[in-house]
Amino acid sequence: MPSFLYQAYGSGGELAEGQLQALSAEAADALLGRRGLTAFKLTEVSQNAQPWWQRDLLSKAGPKPAYLATFAREFADLYKSGVALDDCLRILAEQSTARQLRQACDGLLDDILNGATLAGAMAERPSTYPGEFVNIIRAGEASGTLGAASEELARLLERRQELNAKIKSALTYPAILLVLALVSIVIVVGALVPSIAPIFQEGGKPMPGALRMLVFLADNWGGVVVGTLGLAGVGAVCWISIRRSPARRLACDKYLLELPVVGMIALSQDTANFQRTLGTLLRAGVSLLEASMSAQAVIRNSLLATKVERAVGFIREGRALAVALRDEGVFPPAAIRMMAIGEETGKLHQMLLRSAAVFEDRALKGIDRAMALLTPALTLSVAVVVGGLVLTVMMAILSINDVVGR
Repeated sequence: MPSFLYQAYGSGGELAEGQLQALSAEAADALLGRRGLTAFKLTEVSQNAQPWWQRDLLSKAGPKPAYLATFAREFADLYKSGVALDDCLRILAEQSTARQLRQACDGLLDDILNGATLAGAMAERPSTYPGEFVNIIRAGEASGTLGAASEELARLLERRQELNAKIKSALTYPAILLVLALVSIVIVVGALVPSIAPIFQEGGKPMPGALRMLVFLADNWGGVVVGTLGLAGVGAVCWISIRRSPARRLACDKYLLELPVVGMIALSQDTANFQRTLGTLLRAGVSLLEASMSAQAVIRNSLLATKVERAVGFIREGRALAVALRDEGVFPPAAIRMMAIGEETGKLHQMLLRSAAVFEDRALKGIDRAMALLTPALTLSVAVVVGGLVLTVMMAILSINDVVGR
């Protein structure tokens, strides 16, 4: 999400400045308005404003999502146990293993001791605390249920982490299989082939065609590695170029959604993330408009995010959530129907969370089906490649007797 530096006047005419995250300059101006500030200067912060040699290349922009989930859970447990807010932050700063979170807790504590609210202090650190994090905390402070709101936030982040962990776990076996295949190829080409080739050369007999190809790879191993790394580098540069160009990224994400199995998985995962985040925000007491803006930020597919952004504009004009999303054709019809039923019955957040569970299950089942097809195909392909190499070497070894006998 873009970041903006702002300068604004408060209700009493005092000058305020800082940094916040918003979907656009208009959204940033609206967010400042809800804080009682009138912006007279908004500047989008460029991600490339600082030269690369001056950046901290070893650190990430913010803490890992797992650390945020742990922070939310521990904060909720401490606060609901009756520990004062400042003491909660002191304890978390001492116990946290993430450097970014320790620094953030220290900064939050300083701001709170100077009279700031917890949500206001978090909003000043957009690289650490995402939009839904701040909005849920703000709603909890406004309603006097900060402990319950923190628990809702922890449950949201933990559920999101659980889904991501299951997806990574499903992809682990194919990754290990590819690594083992690569190691086998390196051993055959780098160790066995060089020890067999001299026997044919000393006997003055031509080597089999397949063995000659392997010898060529072994003799030019450095060039092959450099060429492979070069192709990988070109691919990485192309990928970065696509992701940084809004038009190219939009076209790439549109094509991704059209793929038979992968598209269904990506759509189901983004639908589940959006609905679970929106439902959690609404249950915490956040308004529909602000919750929709925050939930949009968790959508990874840029095409879906763009359509949701347009739908949020229609919601701002007074249109119902389900109608706005249906007109944009964002999510599957089943998800839209669940949201429409929730709006009609006054149980929108409950239907959103129930629908999110359905689409999370659909995404996981889609991954299981994809792995059920991919794993045997990948295993067979690796067996053919490695088996072919081993068979070539074995045939060459068996033909050594003919070479020696002659």
